[in-house]
This record gives sequence, C-alpha cells and structure tokens, in this order.
Amino acid sequence: EYTKLKYETEFSIRVSKYLDKLNRVEKFFNNSEVMPEKFVEQINLQRNRLIEVKNKYGSDVISLDKFIQ
Repeated sequence: EYTKLKYETEFSIRVSKYLDKLNRVEKFFNNSEVMPEKFVEQINLQRNRLIEVKNKYGSDVISLDKFIQ
C-alpha cells in the first residue's frame, strides 16, 4: 500500500538540496563567458522563491500538500 507518509517522503521538496543544485549550476556557468543575464536572473529568482518558502513554512523539507490551498 502506498501511504501518505511514503508519498510525502518521496515527493517533498528539500529546499537545501535545490539551493545546493542552484549553487553548483551557477558556479559551473560563472566560468563561462556566454552566460546570458536572463539565466542569472532565473537562478536568483528560483533561489529567492526557495528561501521564501523555507521561511514561510519554517522547514527545509516541505510537503507538496502545502502548495495546494
């Protein structure tokens, strides 16, 4: 049986993991001379949204149920 706990464990957003991934992507492309400004803007936008949701829910691991309201 696929329980709600299993679902939440598998599909919850782990903010720190996404922030780490964004940092790696940014670091990789910072060495490139062809990184478009729009790309930088999107990374910063995503980073800010992740930090905002982490602060809103007071947790690094956020169930997708929190976004359905």
